[in-house]
Amino acid sequence: TLDYDTTTYVPYRYFILNLILVIYTFIFEKDIIFLGEKNTSEMKERLTIHTNTKKYSDIYNITFEFHGSNSSSKTKHKIEKSFGNWFDVNGLLSTEIFERELADGLESVRSGKLHIQ
Repeated sequence: TLDYDTTTYVPYRYFILNLILVIYTFIFEKDIIFLGEKNTSEMKERLTIHTNTKKYSDIYNITFEFHGSNSSSKTKHKIEKSFGNWFDVNGLLSTEIFERELADGLESVRSGKLHIQ
């Protein structure tokens, strides 16, 4: 069993570790919501998805960045739309529309077409 003196420092350690995580996320990750890599013997691909919105704005920005097998090939696809485009009159998210736009963005960035919507 653990004695009282040992367990009193656990909340402080937890707080410090969470503080480090928050600082790391704020400084390095910022608005990244997805970072994925695919490595095969002949190629390496990396996809990064950033999202953000400005204060008091209804515009939602989604940016896809795709880094192909050679390090110099980098394509971007940006979607800038109002939140209202993805919700119906009852205020429910229309997943079909949202998923279609995400799929179009992914396909566009993988094919190398620079496109801003």
